[in-house]
Amino acid sequence: SLAVAIKIQLLRKYLRHPLLALAFYVVLFFPIHEYTQYRVALSLGFAYWAAHQVLQRKSHYALPLFMVAISLHYSSLLLLCVSVAGIMVKGRTALVLILAGAVVGAMLLDQVRFLLQDVFSILNPLSASYLDNRAMLEGVSFLSLNNLLLIATLSCAIGYYTHRKYH
Repeated sequence: SLAVAIKIQLLRKYLRHPLLALAFYVVLFFPIHEYTQYRVALSLGFAYWAAHQVLQRKSHYALPLFMVAISLHYSSLLLLCVSVAGIMVKGRTALVLILAGAVVGAMLLDQVRFLLQDVFSILNPLSASYLDNRAMLEGVSFLSLNNLLLIATLSCAIGYYTHRKYH
């Protein structure tokens, strides 16, 4: 409940269409995070709140929030990096860097996968199982409904992107 409350508050406060954003969040991420992985949900809630504080230049609030987020789940380190980069990178350069990183990442997918497996196995022994999808509960599909909705959401986000740091 706390994780959802933090996310709703941030969506409500900073978006023109918070109900639409909330609907997309519920469809895309609620079943993955809030419904099944409580630590991840809470960690991301605190990390989003901390990222907001970073972008508002209130690092004295952001640091403890990031510490709580990272203590709950190490994946919040990514939001810490993105938040700091959001302050340092000007204009649409961030989009270019993300796209370039995605292209390079796709070209080096196997090498990156093994590097990530080695690094994250130190933090979580099950990382190799996740990457290998050993359980094979469902096949990997680029055209799954969840992926298509995520692509649509990111496309809309790029369309709404402005030069303001919060975006």
